[in-house]
Amino acid sequence: KHEEDIPAVVSALKQQIDLKTISVMTWEELIPMLAQMIEFQNGMIFIVVMVILAIVTAGILNTMLMSVTERVPEFGLMMAMGTPPSHVIALVMLEGTLIALTGSIVGVGIGVSTTVITGHYGLDLSWFTSALSNLLIGSTVYPRVDTTNLGIFVGIIIGGTILVSWIHAWRAARLSPITAMRQFG
Repeated sequence: KHEEDIPAVVSALKQQIDLKTISVMTWEELIPMLAQMIEFQNGMIFIVVMVILAIVTAGILNTMLMSVTERVPEFGLMMAMGTPPSHVIALVMLEGTLIALTGSIVGVGIGVSTTVITGHYGLDLSWFTSALSNLLIGSTVYPRVDTTNLGIFVGIIIGGTILVSWIHAWRAARLSPITAMRQFG
């Protein structure tokens, strides 16, 4: 049932049967070309996901930049009334963290729900995979949630958002109240 169990199952089978009449092989040994294709595909998916993460991070950077830039006079007024710079930093950081957490919760919820549903019923890719019929594999795939990658990507998004928020919060806290109040959004 699990990919991690394959070596143990293969070694157990090799001990239980006569290897002179029957050979026991993993699917990677049986169809090495498919194993290489899957490894290449996983590498390409990783590259695409990293590009998407970079684009998302740039979007978050832009959102936080615009949020801070448009509110410079507001921050100046707050600091002129005695708000310490640490509270300005906390305000911007809280906003960025809430954006990251809300987006992550909604995105993970939609993604996991979609993956669980399609994993249960399967995705028929016969229109796209007719060339793979010679490799003795089916055209229906059953996706599953990979919690390790999910955690890594959510961590990158939340960590990147917090970092970007901190940079903009630090810049907002360093503003001179008089100069900030004179700026127009």
